[in-house]
Amino acid sequence: MAKNLAIAFLVITVLATACQSATPTPGPSETPAGAVETQAATTNTPGNSGISDTLISFLAGAFVALVGVISKYLFDYRLERRKLELEERQGIATVLGSSQASFVRATRELFRWISNFFDHPDSSRQSLTPGSTPEGDAYSLRDFARRLFDFIAWGRIAQDAINSLPTDVVKERPDLQQTFVFVDLALDILAYGNLLSGITAQDAEIEQSRLFMGQIDLIAEAGKRLWKDDERNISRAAFDDLYSVSDSPLTALRDFLIRFHTDQTATTDFRMARLAALRAVLAGFLLSYSWIMDIPEQRELVNQLQAHLRLASGTSNIRPPFTDAVPQNLGQLMIRYRCKLFRLP
Repeated sequence: MAKNLAIAFLVITVLATACQSATPTPGPSETPAGAVETQAATTNTPGNSGISDTLISFLAGAFVALVGVISKYLFDYRLERRKLELEERQGIATVLGSSQASFVRATRELFRWISNFFDHPDSSRQSLTPGSTPEGDAYSLRDFARRLFDFIAWGRIAQDAINSLPTDVVKERPDLQQTFVFVDLALDILAYGNLLSGITAQDAEIEQSRLFMGQIDLIAEAGKRLWKDDERNISRAAFDDLYSVSDSPLTALRDFLIRFHTDQTATTDFRMARLAALRAVLAGFLLSYSWIMDIPEQRELVNQLQAHLRLASGTSNIRPPFTDAVPQNLGQLMIRYRCKLFRLP
């Protein structure tokens, strides 16, 4: 396109120069009488004037026509470019489907649940009452499991959809890049010991507080099967059926959440620290979607994280130094995953 415009500009310049050259040049104001008469005889004859006017009219018409052609070319180019952009967006939307929106919704619902948990820790922990079988579990326990299950399942579904897009497309979409790395960051908080590193003499508790990545993978695979079987949806009924199966992959998730009940004491503090960090990164991710709910500002978010970590530390006699270790480790994790959601002190 740049080459064509350069040629067009050159043609316009030539035409303009030609027009200027064809315009009669007035004679001097004061010359000897004979010279004036001679120039008048040369330049002001009716024949010469008619030829000049015709040439000027022709060149002006050619100039206007050329401008019209260039304008039409530029208009067609913009129209075609817009068409290609729309086709690309439609292709991305077809690949992603509802996965991105469903994942954001699952993130919001899990954030709400965990926020309520820390706002009312005693009553929330007491409500997580397990039954003798999963069918007999209290509603709060089952609902907490569903929120966490949806987050894991939709997170992996969204990652798979992003992976299926061309690399060049993903490079131009920071929101998709953020979603992809955020899923890995959130699952790291639940599955590994990086968040709690530096807390000495507590290796056994840290290990027991994990939801292992192998278990998370099984949960995600179960969610993707439900999604495929139910026309790219994960219904509440499908979750309830899976939750009640004796050898369900959700058993590990249920066992992880039962530890939060007030009757449990072992590793509850470390699990609550993981939950506090998870809530913080959920909020950081939702800052990019602030129109869907009210999210605390970054300073308030950090203050809430510290308060929740103090609460977690106070649930046991050990009182691990979560407020010192966890923010520092969480900051390192965000750097590692290139997912700088908010600033930590």
